[in-house]
Amino acid sequence: MLTPVKPLETRKIAGIVLGATLLAVALSFLAITPKLVPWHEQPLVYETTKVAPMTAQLANPAGWEHDYLDAVDFNGIQTIRWRLLPPVIGNTLGLSPATYFTLPWAGIIGLVGLCIYYALRRGVTPLVACSVGVLVGTSSAFFSASCAVGYFDPFYLLPLLVATFSPSPVFVLAACVLGPWVDEKFLLMLPACGLVRWSWEPETKWIWSMAVGIAPYCLARLGALAMGDSSFSRQFHMQSAVFLDYAPTLPKAWWFGFRAGWILILAGIWSVGRNLPVPGRWTLMVALILGLGAVSYLAWDTTRSIAMVLPLLLAVLPFKPLERALPFLALINLLIPAAYIWCGTPVTVPLTSILNR
Repeated sequence: MLTPVKPLETRKIAGIVLGATLLAVALSFLAITPKLVPWHEQPLVYETTKVAPMTAQLANPAGWEHDYLDAVDFNGIQTIRWRLLPPVIGNTLGLSPATYFTLPWAGIIGLVGLCIYYALRRGVTPLVACSVGVLVGTSSAFFSASCAVGYFDPFYLLPLLVATFSPSPVFVLAACVLGPWVDEKFLLMLPACGLVRWSWEPETKWIWSMAVGIAPYCLARLGALAMGDSSFSRQFHMQSAVFLDYAPTLPKAWWFGFRAGWILILAGIWSVGRNLPVPGRWTLMVALILGLGAVSYLAWDTTRSIAMVLPLLLAVLPFKPLERALPFLALINLLIPAAYIWCGTPVTVPLTSILNR
């Protein structure tokens, strides 16, 4: 349950959120320092692999892919075909590629800040909220966007958090309208996020807001499919050929996604299930299994993709016995090794601090 905010407390809360966000981001960057790769010179490393098609998409969001029809990796490029919100905004604002590719850095700061804000709204202390920010900042939700070029993941995770925790029906509706156009993973996680919300605010208005919000995207995809769009089938066939190669690495890849943060996520699943009736618990399990199963099959950058369960990290708050351990969990995440596992033939890329270089 969210704690009401009194008008006189708004400035104080804003100051705490700002200070805790800056501290959490600084500590996270110190623990996992992004490797700055010249994307014009190294287009085939994991940090820059999609820069060329994303630059073309920025210049022409509606027809960019026609220049790539004969490309060897055209099936893989199809993954960004329907992620239209960032390039449409970038094109409308006339952003250069260099400016466009810095937007995820703003997104990850906003992501940490929103998580800290919702943690405070759920009744925890500033220290605990800052610890949540560090756990977010040392997760793949953060380092996939800061260590690679053009990964707009924070901008679908922000709407997921809003859909799960915002007290405003208008914001929830807006989040569901915009979220899928950033990344389809929004839709894969939304049912579970809806159940998280239902566990603390069981009102049907939220279901209607979510259903109405995602309708335009779903109708657009169904209409395109009826007219011969092949992006999903191409992606499906590409993944089918390599799934068995990377499936054995899923546990390790998922571990790197949150590390000590998994304690909060698993506790969050338990907490949500405890507050749901028995049918709701089973529905939550089915939603998580289907969502995680789909993203595991359709996306080979498995460390990055597991970031979609981030809202569950906040679901256990407030829980006093666990809150006392949060600063220690944050410290553990700052100290233990992190890595990124990607591609159909799995490659493990260590992520280290500048202090270790």
